[in-house]
Amino acid sequence: MAALRRRKPTPSPATAPPARPKSQPLTSYLLQPIHAPGLAAFRFVFAAAMAYDAFAMHARSEMDDFFCTPHRLTFAYRWTPFITPLHCEAMLRLPHVIGGAAILFGTGLLPVVGLLAFAVAYTFLFLAEATRYVNHFYLYSMLGWLLLGAALSSPSRLGFGCRRYQLYALRLQISFVYFFGGLVKLQREFLVELEPLRSYVRAAAAHFGADESARPWSLALAEPSLRLAAVGACAFDLLAPLALWSRTLRWPAFGVALAFHGLNHFVLFRTIGSFPLVSLATCALFLDAAPAAAAAARPSRASLLPLYVTAAHLGLQALVPLRHHWHSADVSWTRLGNEFGWRMMGDTTDGFLQIELGGL
Repeated sequence: MAALRRRKPTPSPATAPPARPKSQPLTSYLLQPIHAPGLAAFRFVFAAAMAYDAFAMHARSEMDDFFCTPHRLTFAYRWTPFITPLHCEAMLRLPHVIGGAAILFGTGLLPVVGLLAFAVAYTFLFLAEATRYVNHFYLYSMLGWLLLGAALSSPSRLGFGCRRYQLYALRLQISFVYFFGGLVKLQREFLVELEPLRSYVRAAAAHFGADESARPWSLALAEPSLRLAAVGACAFDLLAPLALWSRTLRWPAFGVALAFHGLNHFVLFRTIGSFPLVSLATCALFLDAAPAAAAAARPSRASLLPLYVTAAHLGLQALVPLRHHWHSADVSWTRLGNEFGWRMMGDTTDGFLQIELGGL
């Protein structure tokens, strides 16, 4: 009778990544080579988005406006005062370098060279002018460096492989963006006063041609709908990291992310560029990955150094968004510590709303 009992099927590594054995050191587990198709998919979409953004920067003469206008002042970040813009002709060529680098690593022709060129060029452009600060510019720079680390250890030009800790680092980077973006929404201005969400909805209604008397959001439904949207946006940002890491909730989270980022791109934030697409593509990073080789019993010191550097980076990413507590109790008023904190939808500025309305 015992021989006739059915044995439960053992899940394959492609569908259920094995847990770390109790006897296996944590460093060996994190340094284990893995096969991650989701990483390759994300890298391709990210490269396409960066190539498009580079073309858009050139088409709208953004470099000329910021770096070639006579007598225009430039502002450096306080902690990188030595990084200043190059001469006008070099800055005008920078989008070409970024776009070309994106094509190189996206197609797999020269992934390491392309990612190195992209990370250096994009980070330099980001730091060259402090007034250009946007959260997703900062994120793209961080993703470029993390993808470079993964490409250095990948045996495939298309980026299917990396070390386990490198995939986890990319996941944590995205999780920080979601978590701190949700944390900033836990305030009276967003959940009770419904700002800046109310202003963005009004801007969207004006863009679609709705006047005050014939607006899609009627007075009877506007307030409850906005309140539900505010609570939903806050809950999504706070819960998305947990859901994406969970194998049970991962696919429902993908569906919610599709609706969330689609609404942002097509309705509320038409000038936000590639950020919703890149954010949606990051869901692929949370797909299961299978071990590509056995973990070494004792990692070498040379292999431990990149792991420690990545851990230090993630530690800073967890602490820097909290630094505004050392400056002021109300960062929305003082603006001290507002940057590098993923404070999306944290406050409303007239200038930004004018950009959303197409006035600037």
